[in-house]
Amino acid sequence: MAIPWNARHLPTDAQMADFFDLLRVNPKTKIFVQCQLGADRTGVMIAAYRIADENWTPRQAIAEMKAFHLHFWLPHLNRYIEQFPQRLESSPELRPLVVSP
Repeated sequence: MAIPWNARHLPTDAQMADFFDLLRVNPKTKIFVQCQLGADRTGVMIAAYRIADENWTPRQAIAEMKAFHLHFWLPHLNRYIEQFPQRLESSPELRPLVVSP
């Protein structure tokens, strides 16, 4: 399944919901997540999943990205992850996908 997204823009809540749904309906399946450089978009999706589904903090999710040599070339994506918990709380598309701690 492809989730097209240009990293010059933030992902939409619908794109994030599609990604979370893909992971949740395939719990025992290996999912390959890749973008052109394997950095910004891949890192954003995995970091957002860690925050939404595994109750990680943005700091933990960003630290994991760095540990795997992923990084944000585009600063607005770092800010997106830092603010993702608030987005989860406020977005009608994302709120139903949040796992309670």
